Parts: sequence; C-alpha cells; structure tokens
Amino acid sequence: MDVRNHGESPEAPEMSFESMVADIKLFIQNLNLNKSILMGHSLGAGIMISTALKYPSLVEKIVVIEANPVESSPSLIKMGENVNNLSVVNFQGLRTLDEARKHADISLRHLILSPVVRERFTGIIKEVSPGKFAWANNFPVIARDMKKNVIDFMTEQLIADLKKKPFTKPALFIGGSQSDFFEIRHYAEIREIFPRAEFAIIEGGNHWVHLKKPAEVLKIVSEFIN
Repeated sequence: MDVRNHGESPEAPEMSFESMVADIKLFIQNLNLNKSILMGHSLGAGIMISTALKYPSLVEKIVVIEANPVESSPSLIKMGENVNNLSVVNFQGLRTLDEARKHADISLRHLILSPVVRERFTGIIKEVSPGKFAWANNFPVIARDMKKNVIDFMTEQLIADLKKKPFTKPALFIGGSQSDFFEIRHYAEIREIFPRAEFAIIEGGNHWVHLKKPAEVLKIVSEFIN
C-alpha cells in the first residue's frame, strides 16, 4: 500500500508516525487479518517498525528495508532538504510527461547533486490531465512534517522506552552497502529492540536496494518469510 500523501493514497493534512501507524492498523483490521507479515522501505519501513512495536499482537514477522530504529542517518537528513527543494520546479508550459521529467531534472541539478536521487524524484511526476503535470506525492505536507515527525522522531528517550518493550518475534533488516540508512554498526542496538533480528547488507545496493538488486532482495525476503 502507498503511505498517505504518497502515490495513489489520499492526501492528508498531516504526516506523523502516530497517524500512519493508525492507517496500517485500520488496513489490517479492515481485511480481517489475524496475523500479518509487515514489510516496508525507508519511511514505510519506519512505519512498520512503529506498528510492530505498538501492536505486536497483529504482527507475525517484520521485514525492514533501508531503515533503522536507533539513528537518523545523514542521508535521511539530506533527503528532508531535498524534499523542500522540489518546490522550485515549475511545470507550466510543458507538453509531455517525458518533457516534464527532463525539465524537473534540469531545475534540480544545482540543488540535488546526486543523479540517482533526482531520478527517483522525477520518476514520480504524473500527468494530472492532458498537458498538466504535478508530483504524485503531496510534497508540501511531506516537506512541512518530515523533520519534526520523521527525522527527529527517534529521540533518545523514545529509543530507551522501546528497549523496555522489545518486539520478540522474527525480524529481518536489509540494507545496501552503498547506503548509510542501515549499517553494520547498528546491529547491536537494534537487537535491544528486536532481539530476534536477522541482518543482511547487499553488496552494491544503494538506498533503493530493492530496485537496484531485486533478485537478491527477493531471495533473502522469501527465505525469511518461508
């Protein structure tokens, strides 16, 4: 499923972990699922971590891709800055989706230096109606709430509280070797919150490891689930 304010999910006035965890709980209950295997990437993974810790009875296992519950990485902080930069793109006067994506890439080159990151952002431009283009995600709300509700969410006090009520069921953490969102140095502290955690760092993978190394991710996840 798409997180609120992302993709095909509805726009919402706030982006807090509390509200997004409530979304997941409602989704599980609406489907009458007794037990679920939760899997998410980046922000989605953070939401799944929070859901598993708050509602462990609803969760059988959890798969976390490119996120960790103990530290906000420098790249996550930079991602927040990048989201704020998207407002510089003006889609007026463009005729095709390809033209809109190329225009956005050029507009953002001096602000977002990584071609890989720019490609991920320009890939979520959509054609709202013929000749009218926009971001598929509700970036004004995401940009407003990201630092307070996402980047600064994991306070030292909250991490200490989580360690008092660990998630004792199976958990799998996957990262890319070229990313700092989840690294080997996080293993020990993660196990204080997820004592049955397994870890996998995929060589050559970046933050979007599931897209760059899909076969490797699928194999690891399938073996864990089964």
